[in-house]
Amino acid sequence: MEFNFSWKRVAFLLVFLVIFALMGGFTPPFQGQEVEMLSRRATRAWITCILMFVTGAAMTTVVDHWVGMMPPSNWRPLYMILGILLMVVATVWYRAMLAGWAQQTPA
Repeated sequence: MEFNFSWKRVAFLLVFLVIFALMGGFTPPFQGQEVEMLSRRATRAWITCILMFVTGAAMTTVVDHWVGMMPPSNWRPLYMILGILLMVVATVWYRAMLAGWAQQTPA
């Protein structure tokens, strides 16, 4: 597995990370609320969402994987599909956490 840090790929990586930041992905869904029992589990789930999205963005943009000797084949399309899938799952999971915390807040 190789990393290709061309300016276009790094720009796409930064675009993905900015989109996730604008969605609020880098702020905890339970920010400003009293969290006693679930703080460790909620923090772990939130950090897992961040790691999933960043890993998916990196897989989609900067990873190249050549396999074989003659002729080598590039597995980049597979990494792109898996990276997009990871980003979608992380986004859906983060939105589900936001909805869950919004329902738990007292009126």
